[in-house]
Amino acid sequence: MIDSLWRVWLNGGGKAPIAFHEIETNKTFSGHELTQRALDYASLLSSIRVGTRIVLAGRNQASWFARFLAIQQKGCSAVLLDPECGTDALLSSAKLFRAEAILHPDHLEVLTHSSAKCGESAVYKTTSGSSGAPKLVACSAAHLLADGRNIIKGMRLKKRDRQLGLIPFGHSYGLGNLILPLIMQGTPIWAARQFVISQIFEWIQKYKITCFPTVPTVLDLVSKDSSPIAKTSLRLVVSAGSVLEKETCIKFFKRFGVKVHNFYGSSETGGICYDVSGNAGLTGRALGRPLPGVKIMTDRKNRILVQGESVATRSGRFRMPDLGALHSSGELQLLGRDRCIAFVGSKKVCPGEVENCLKRIEGVRHAVVAIQKFKGRDYLVAWVEGRGTQERIQQKLLSQLPLWKIPRRVLFLKSIPLSGRGKTDHRKLESMLL
Repeated sequence: MIDSLWRVWLNGGGKAPIAFHEIETNKTFSGHELTQRALDYASLLSSIRVGTRIVLAGRNQASWFARFLAIQQKGCSAVLLDPECGTDALLSSAKLFRAEAILHPDHLEVLTHSSAKCGESAVYKTTSGSSGAPKLVACSAAHLLADGRNIIKGMRLKKRDRQLGLIPFGHSYGLGNLILPLIMQGTPIWAARQFVISQIFEWIQKYKITCFPTVPTVLDLVSKDSSPIAKTSLRLVVSAGSVLEKETCIKFFKRFGVKVHNFYGSSETGGICYDVSGNAGLTGRALGRPLPGVKIMTDRKNRILVQGESVATRSGRFRMPDLGALHSSGELQLLGRDRCIAFVGSKKVCPGEVENCLKRIEGVRHAVVAIQKFKGRDYLVAWVEGRGTQERIQQKLLSQLPLWKIPRRVLFLKSIPLSGRGKTDHRKLESMLL
């Protein structure tokens, strides 16, 4: 394929004098060294048919990137799994997704079950979507490269930037914001397999990091430390994966003097919106405007439709499970989930609307509202990050909402549980109701 990721790498990131640095081992790799490592892994794939699926998992190391390149060089498709997958989970997922092999850091494991051809797909992202059931999103090299171009241009990423790679490479966020800029233009990554909060700014200062893509939970924890910070090399902090609270943005800016930029995307579309100025987070407004190359529309029911070359569908269009509104400024604001509609007393209620009202109550740092069923009827339950009583919350909501939109149950938590992808872990929340 003319636009293969391997070919783009050889002409782009493969020429970088510094392409990757492993923080734990203190090893630095040039683009040429990573190419050689990729070719070594590719030699393990000699028995694998071109155009088949190969499972790739693991934490953020040079070996992950080299294995990813090897799969592309072979003309196969990388099925990207969560870095926390254990042996049993890897095997069951490989069987479920009909992969032919698993490429481990030190060996190739060939599987015996029937495999499926990947066609034009360079990568299969794995996502649970809105259903909770695992599924594959087939992405061609063209989809991925379009996403990379949109992100590089929209975020103004340069070859000389240094990115801190803590978000998993195998997630859509890490793939688009870390891996593709490295492949396409050699923007280097300083990566760590695991970390504690206190290490983040030590690394940023030590390695002169300029770009830090992360998630709201990390930003919130970093912001709570009151110790003074010297002038930082950071010029860009990006937040995605879940709701970024206004209070977190303000605390982060006061401590570090750097604005946090909202970023919104999905596995099916790649990057969608980006807040160029960083002001949207500080004011609690919207998510930002569409990235270059991305077009957003909303219909009468506030459903979001994304269109562009990065959208991994035949039509180049994808309807998001989120509801949204486009401001006159062109910024997108999320209103809730399309499929999450409750019928309380025969009246429709969108949990997202109730969540937004909860977050405006003093003392509420974050909130999640979901639909529960009891004897065939819908009712709302809310999980609130903060302190208070159910009666106080319900009373405050009554000043904003009619009675039938008030959650029947309100549970208070120290923090809302998140999944490995930085999104709300709804399964853990629901387990608290049992």
